[in-house]
Amino acid sequence: MAGTEIKSKAVHFLSLSFLLSSLTGCIIKVDTDDWDWDVDHHQHHDAENGDIEVREGEQTGDIELVNGGVVLNEGSIAGNVEVNGTVKLYADAQVESINATNGSIRGKENLQVIHDVGTVNGTIRLDEGTEVGTGVSSINGTIRLQGTQVSQNVTTVNGDIRLLDNTHVLGDVIFERSDRSRWGNPSKPVLEIDSTSSVAGTIHLHRDVQLRIDDKAKVNKIAQHN
Repeated sequence: MAGTEIKSKAVHFLSLSFLLSSLTGCIIKVDTDDWDWDVDHHQHHDAENGDIEVREGEQTGDIELVNGGVVLNEGSIAGNVEVNGTVKLYADAQVESINATNGSIRGKENLQVIHDVGTVNGTIRLDEGTEVGTGVSSINGTIRLQGTQVSQNVTTVNGDIRLLDNTHVLGDVIFERSDRSRWGNPSKPVLEIDSTSSVAGTIHLHRDVQLRIDDKAKVNKIAQHN
């Protein structure tokens, strides 16, 4: 990727970060009886149970849920999203970061994430035009990136990693060591990189991994550590 294009993307991220940090209002839909409507939630939203939906084109601050999911509709903006549930983000949504404990993360086209995307027990799927400012990580879920740019690392322990349709990882791809290796013959996760995708850093394998790397994929180095 040309240096001028990377510089342009960096400027874009800085501009978006400034916008997110200055948010003062939002419109939300909450499906829970526990929500306190008398509290000013313009800057930070938290609830124990239920779902939060940010409507199309609306803006909000941080979102935290103990049990529940989050939906960001098309063109909506949020701060840091932390949930124990599923996160769905429609086209052109913008967030500071996304972290889910027991739930999947599904991002549609042109999602902008200033920092990281991560889950413990759930899949991550990001579509064409998505840009992640730092890294993408999972413990037990598949990471499927299509037409996505990740500025730092893509990391997992027990999940598959699939880089497809012009996905570019500017950092490393890392499969961390798993305690499951003590159980006998655990199934091997899969690393798939198609002919249009690339990894600029090193592929670090701290466990056995099935490699499905196209001959035309741009891969710098593979380091086997186990």
